[in-house]
Amino acid sequence: MHGLMTELAQRHDLTSVMLVDDEHDIEECRTAMQAYCRKVVLVRNPFGRDGMPKRLLQLRSLVSPLSFERLRITADVVRQTLDDLLGSTRFDVVNLEFTFLGHYELRKAPAGEKLPVLVVDSHNIDYDLARQYAQSGDSLFRRLYSEVNWRKLRKEELGTYRDADGVYLCSATDERRLLEEMPEARTTVIPNAADIEFYRPRADDPKPDGRTVVFFGLLSYAPNVDGVIHFINDIWPRIAASHPDARCKIIGGSPPSALLALAGPRIRVHRLRAGFETASRRGGSRRRPSAIGRRDTA
Repeated sequence: MHGLMTELAQRHDLTSVMLVDDEHDIEECRTAMQAYCRKVVLVRNPFGRDGMPKRLLQLRSLVSPLSFERLRITADVVRQTLDDLLGSTRFDVVNLEFTFLGHYELRKAPAGEKLPVLVVDSHNIDYDLARQYAQSGDSLFRRLYSEVNWRKLRKEELGTYRDADGVYLCSATDERRLLEEMPEARTTVIPNAADIEFYRPRADDPKPDGRTVVFFGLLSYAPNVDGVIHFINDIWPRIAASHPDARCKIIGGSPPSALLALAGPRIRVHRLRAGFETASRRGGSRRRPSAIGRRDTA
């Protein structure tokens, strides 16, 4: 998302509206985004707390016709912020990151102005991920919860796609999944990419030690958790057996207990949070949804 926005900012004026959960510093987010956005509107998510508030909202979603994902971002302050912005400023395009905000009225414009085009950036087919969790979740509760939630999520997600003027997806596989459900959808694929010049090794970088394997990513994201657990349980033992000095570092934000439990003398879990890092070790010294309006000035 950052890469797309910085590239768009070279040719367009961007206004960003984003929900910010409690774990993030709202002013730090604002300062970072002002580097490429003409205007940044950040809204503190009243339901953006982890721990017990999140668990209670999940329980509430079990008896609600709405998915947990939709309940977590449905608030009067969000609706009012979007209404005020879209009703006072004309945008050429409203770009919706993820589908979770799709129930708000996003195709709006000041009186007498042309309505904006609405497009959706689909990072995943989220209901399909939820369906997979229902089949292979790491606990009975997660499987039962996902079994209830994914059908509601499917209805909401397809409704957002149906209302949009276009959808862009990260992979041809996800595009095919969507078109199987909605053959009439207007889609294109924009693969994930990285700025290879930015990440190219520099002369003053520390030299690699040749023995460390690193995973870096959001550790609260279920597919990442599943991938790391699979790697440590099924692949790492073979690497460790053939390379006795090998080490593994798992780095990211909000690791669940299932990942923290993997830590050991040769496996370190580094927790990134709010701009600083802590490392936990066992046996010795051992990531919201956003709506982005684009206004073309050309």
